[in-house]
Amino acid sequence: MRYSGEAVTGNSFNPGAVGGLDPTNRLRQQTRTVQLTATVTDAHNQSASANAPVTVTLAPAASRRDIVFPNRSARVNNAAKRYLIEELTPQLRADPNSTVILIGHRDMSETAGLGLLSTRSA
Repeated sequence: MRYSGEAVTGNSFNPGAVGGLDPTNRLRQQTRTVQLTATVTDAHNQSASANAPVTVTLAPAASRRDIVFPNRSARVNNAAKRYLIEELTPQLRADPNSTVILIGHRDMSETAGLGLLSTRSA
């Protein structure tokens, strides 16, 4: 049996060798379908072939960016603004189904008088 097609070496298929996928851009899912062919030759030198489409999917990878706010402030610094405007916004426009998760915490030195919930015992 012989196999042929894109990303086939000998009898092995390597999905990482499929062209047209950009491994440097893992922000969105990428999919490409390639055709593989299997050819069998019998003892009488008769052969038969079959084709099969194989779909290769490069799953998106999560990215993390820390944005730090100054103490007692809701303003971000210029580096964070640049990231939000120049990188995150175009990514969200390009893939409206993407998800942004915001994780935050309150510094222990901050007081509850800033509209934040506090825990007090009566």
